[in-house]
Amino acid sequence: MSKKDEVFDISMILMTIFSSLEIVRDETNIELIYDVDPTVPKELKGNSEALLHLLTQILTFVFRNTERDEI
Repeated sequence: MSKKDEVFDISMILMTIFSSLEIVRDETNIELIYDVDPTVPKELKGNSEALLHLLTQILTFVFRNTERDEI
């Protein structure tokens, strides 16, 4: 196991991303909606910082390069 592997709550990661992208969402007038399927475990194991960074980068790119108003 890597030093960065930890158990984390995926809901907390998603809420953090939702909050951190508020300015970008407001600038682009895009509504971000997320829904976690009940079959997804609440706690996951891995590098939560890397996941947070990756998802933030992907969503920022999508917000800036889409013509949709809901993602």
